[in-house]
Amino acid sequence: MGGFTSAIAPFVSIGKSISPVVSIAGQAARYVQAKNNLSERNALEERQLADTKALSAENRALKFTQDERTRVKNLNNALARQQAKYASQGLSANDGGTVRVVLNSIIDDSEFMVEDRTKTDTLKQKADELALTQLRNRNLLEQASGARKGNLSLLTGIL
Repeated sequence: MGGFTSAIAPFVSIGKSISPVVSIAGQAARYVQAKNNLSERNALEERQLADTKALSAENRALKFTQDERTRVKNLNNALARQQAKYASQGLSANDGGTVRVVLNSIIDDSEFMVEDRTKTDTLKQKADELALTQLRNRNLLEQASGARKGNLSLLTGIL
């Protein structure tokens, strides 16, 4: 029995010395897997936000087009009503003066509304772009932080 124990003792010793290496390799594999999972999750978040941003931009463009059609229709109706009102009073837009000023002010007010809506849409688009940039930056920070933690974990396992 003593011969058998002495014969396997070197293998047991080798097994004990390899155990930390196997443990470190396991930690490294878990670290790589966690890093890959984080990268995949971050890429998915970025794609989802980019898709949401694109859809939001399409919706804003569609709403802008619909609002513009409504605005033009309402503007034409308002101008027609105002011209009819002046015509019933015996005034003509061709005579100039107050009638033309009133009609032009209706048109100008409508154009200011378009400018305001365009500025608002531009701000919303910039906000979407900023949100995507912030998400990318956060993802990069998470990856860097995870890399540091993983490296420290591996170093701790070695020492």
